[in-house]
Amino acid sequence: MFIHPRQPVAFFNARFTGIATEEGGDNYLVFEYQGQEVRQPTFPGSGNAELSARAVGKIGVVVRVDWQTEERDFPTYRFDAYLDQSLRRAFELDVFEHAPPIGSPGYNAERIGWRNSLCPDGFLAPAGIIPGTDGRFIQDETEALTIDVPPEFVSLCDEYKSTPMQVLRGFIADAASLSNYIAEPRADGYSSNGSDERMLAYDYIERAYGMRREFDGS
Repeated sequence: MFIHPRQPVAFFNARFTGIATEEGGDNYLVFEYQGQEVRQPTFPGSGNAELSARAVGKIGVVVRVDWQTEERDFPTYRFDAYLDQSLRRAFELDVFEHAPPIGSPGYNAERIGWRNSLCPDGFLAPAGIIPGTDGRFIQDETEALTIDVPPEFVSLCDEYKSTPMQVLRGFIADAASLSNYIAEPRADGYSSNGSDERMLAYDYIERAYGMRREFDGS
C-alpha cells in the first residue's frame, strides 16, 4: 500500500475499534491513537460493516482520502490494517534528507523508520509504502529516463483520460510482468493492470522486437 510521505494526515499505529453512525446518518471511523480515542469521518455505504467485522482490534494506519459527491467535496478517512500485526512505525528512526528525486515517481526517496517482531531494533523503508509480510518490500531500483513525447501520443492518452506517464508506466509494468502485492509492496509503484494486459504487452514486445531477442542457450 502506498502512503504519500507528504499526506495531509496519517495516523500510524492506530488501533481500529469500529464504525460509529451518528445522528443524521454520518459515519465515523473510531480508533485509538497515542492513548486517545479519535473519530474521523469515513465513507458512506455497506462496506463499513465488512470493515468493522474483519478489522476491529487490529493495528494499522488511518489516512485521509478526498471523497467527492455531486453535492460537495469533503475529507474522509480510511483504515488499512498492517499485514504484519507486529509492525510499528518507529518515528525516532526517520531520515528525512529531502534527497533529490531518483527514478519515478521519485517521492519514495525519503526513508522512515519501522520495527517488527523480526527486527525489534528497527529498519528503514521508503516513505511511500507500508511494509508487507515480515516487513518485506521491493526497493526502488528504477533508472530515470527522459523522452520526447509527440502531441499525437498526448492526444491519444487524453482520449482515455490518462497522462502519457500513466500510460507508459502501465505498459512497462505489463510488459515486464511487475506485480505490486500488499505482502511485498514495490517502492517504485509499478503494478501490472492484469493477466490479459500482461499477455498483450508481451505479444507486442515479441512482435515488434522478437527478432532481436537473445537467448541464454539453456
